[in-house]
Amino acid sequence: MITMKTINASDLAQRDAFFTSLDKRTGETNQRVTETVSEIIRTVKEGGDQAVKNYTLKFDGSLPEYYEVPRDVINDAMTEADPAFVDAMLNAIENVRDFHQRQVQEGFIHALPNGVILGQRVRVLERVGLF
Repeated sequence: MITMKTINASDLAQRDAFFTSLDKRTGETNQRVTETVSEIIRTVKEGGDQAVKNYTLKFDGSLPEYYEVPRDVINDAMTEADPAFVDAMLNAIENVRDFHQRQVQEGFIHALPNGVILGQRVRVLERVGLF
């Protein structure tokens, strides 16, 4: 039988002890997550594609056939698919591209008379990976 711990909110000492224990637990979890993610990032920076493949195998249990689908495979799939579906997908691609082109921001530099330089640099990603 599972029992649920009851916290009496009007008992300030009990309430404060409960929140302190939650804060401690959250900090420990966040630290472990941060350490794990930092290790993965470091390993991928150092090991490149091979490190990504190792993590894919570790987390997913198998490697995909392609990391980037070859153009001929895409063309074959488009030829074999229902033409209405292909048209819908191409239309969706164009809609997403158009939407995001309107979101493109440009960087700026603003020099103040006192010598301070303010600015923002915007970098566009050419390619991204999805999992």
